[in-house]
Amino acid sequence: FYEFYSMNTPIFMPSHLPKYLFQQDHMDYDGRWSKRREETGRPQMWPDEASGASPFDEGSLDAVRFTVRFSDYFRFPEVQYFDSIPHLLEQLPKTDFFEVVQRMARFNQ
Repeated sequence: FYEFYSMNTPIFMPSHLPKYLFQQDHMDYDGRWSKRREETGRPQMWPDEASGASPFDEGSLDAVRFTVRFSDYFRFPEVQYFDSIPHLLEQLPKTDFFEVVQRMARFNQ
């Protein structure tokens, strides 16, 4: 992602959150998370609006929905999103690649 983005290469990403659900055993950190959350007097690492979902639970749609908005895939400007392969194929000829590349280049400066 970063290599292509730094070269101002247009990037198309799936818009459906289930495409971002994959198991990488991040729940191994969950024990550390629970302990850290219960410590008093220390700043909270994860906001209450996360509804108790651990940021390491990539198998939970609620956790992914909350966490993914902090990812660069959704934060960097000009990343293009598609709902399905037919939608992607429909978008490709309609996308103004020159404008997309120019905006990415401005962001990369």
